[in-house]
Amino acid sequence: MELVQRYFCSSCHKSFSFRREVLRKRLTEKLKRSITHDYLCGLSLSDLSSKNNISVGSLWSIIDSFGANLKSDEEVAAELRLKERNKWSGILLLDGKVIKTHEGNFSLLLAFDFGTSDLISSVFGRYESEEALGKLVRQVKSCGYEIKFLVTDARQAMVNLTQLKACPRPFVLKGSRHYPRPFYGKPMEVFDPGYSKPLLFGVPHQLCVVHLLRDVDKVLKYPRTTDGERKKLRNILYRILLSRRYPSHLAGVRKLKERFPLTGKEHLRTADIVLSRLSMITTHFRFRKDNPAFKRKKIPNSTNPMENIISYLNQRLKTIRKFKTMESARRVVRLIIFKYRFRKLNGAKNVKRRKKSPLERAGAKIRGLNYLTFIQKSTA
Repeated sequence: MELVQRYFCSSCHKSFSFRREVLRKRLTEKLKRSITHDYLCGLSLSDLSSKNNISVGSLWSIIDSFGANLKSDEEVAAELRLKERNKWSGILLLDGKVIKTHEGNFSLLLAFDFGTSDLISSVFGRYESEEALGKLVRQVKSCGYEIKFLVTDARQAMVNLTQLKACPRPFVLKGSRHYPRPFYGKPMEVFDPGYSKPLLFGVPHQLCVVHLLRDVDKVLKYPRTTDGERKKLRNILYRILLSRRYPSHLAGVRKLKERFPLTGKEHLRTADIVLSRLSMITTHFRFRKDNPAFKRKKIPNSTNPMENIISYLNQRLKTIRKFKTMESARRVVRLIIFKYRFRKLNGAKNVKRRKKSPLERAGAKIRGLNYLTFIQKSTA
């Protein structure tokens, strides 16, 4: 067994060695594609090294070069001519996932089309902030996507994409005399004339009912609530959130307001989570009624359809405990997402869409290409 002295570069955080007596092997493009594909499918770098008799550093350079050569989402949409013609449904789902690196945890924001199961764009950010969400929405629009309906969770940064901010509560000194404050509760543009409207103002916005159910269950775990009361209240709230018909939803709201005694603090907090957001919980009912083109189409009331791509990401990321840097994480994650867009989806109920990739469902012509050959062809 030969021992080789390796050195570590403190600036680029990579290792290298001086072996002038050994000639470098020239790797074929087919072998490079095979190495990258095996790594994205779950093989570790050490397994690939023993399989191909190539050092770990060289393997990572090959994989990283594919991630660096991958074009942006806007450039990919332009090259596949999705800006001029596409079959996207216009129903956009937004969600996030935490990516762990040695530089800290980062948030991966994803934009998903409900009709074609295509992942339109993604953004890396330190948090799920309004700035990162605004960047994601602008990227989606630059790809030629027309947003007709939006589904997100109930986080304030998500809600602020479509809803006007209210004026902040003014500071009142304790013991001072109360007087009318005309701005409180009114839109922010009354309080601040320079305030601009949200990026997606006027777009129908549906809150994810599954995320709201999780918030409800967190509050109902308090020990002050008895099991019987907790069960009754949960059943009513589940009826309100998960009703498939609007009359059934209204009956649940009526029962919660009139019949059920909201005596405990936990009861009031739980009911407020739902009742304060009723207008954004029932958006999918109103959208189907107001838009005849979507009358017989399924309108989602949660971000659960995105779990397919998130589980696809987790399948590979769970074998990588942590990335070294945010840039390396961004390149590998974008490669996994791009691989998903070329992957054949066999679970579609529609026969015409069966055995087609998300990009083919969106209207892109990619016959004879896979995700790696597309990257090599676009950078040639």
